[in-house]
Amino acid sequence: MEQDKYTWSFEGQDRILMSLFRNFEKGIYVDVGCNDPKINNNTYALYEMGWRGYGIDGSNEFEELWRENRPRDKYISAVISNHSKNINFYKFTDNTNSTGDENTFYRYKKRLGDPVSEEIVRTTTLEEIFDTVKLDHNFNLLTIDVEGMDYEAIQGLNLHKYRPQVILVELGLFQFDHPFQHQIVSHLYDNNYCLIAKTPYDAFFVSKENNLGWIPSEML
Repeated sequence: MEQDKYTWSFEGQDRILMSLFRNFEKGIYVDVGCNDPKINNNTYALYEMGWRGYGIDGSNEFEELWRENRPRDKYISAVISNHSKNINFYKFTDNTNSTGDENTFYRYKKRLGDPVSEEIVRTTTLEEIFDTVKLDHNFNLLTIDVEGMDYEAIQGLNLHKYRPQVILVELGLFQFDHPFQHQIVSHLYDNNYCLIAKTPYDAFFVSKENNLGWIPSEML
């Protein structure tokens, strides 16, 4: 990491990940909704430490940047959902706001204006991609930020078959005093994951059967 660059993430998520994985020299990540390989990216700091993995995004415009800046990683252009289906996929002038979720689309349209493009795409699931690339079933990190389709993305992965040690996911409208009202939190706890840290936008969940070599059992 550049000496004057304390974090590559939007809210310092990479620093929290580095703390969670303090006992790991290298690992495997899957960055879903990866966007730019460096700017506001949650896995680039890990890449610089020697980690590697996969970047998945609905926009193929980032593929060349990933190849240039992260040659150890594989970039996959795909729109992720809970099953294979045709949806409208919208791209805005702010390329971090591409979405296939209709409610998110209308919210972004009010703020950003009309999309620069709209196309019908066929979605796939994380499980289908993981099976295709023959991903280790107990890989280290899954990070998800897919603009309103985060819950669908998680639903499309059998968490008994694939057990990422840490899941980092965007949580919209999360309430600390009523955490289990959020469908993502409820779903991950049902699958034996525990909320371990939170930024204003994102949440970090750790598999309860894996303390990463240091997390006290009382925290899980």
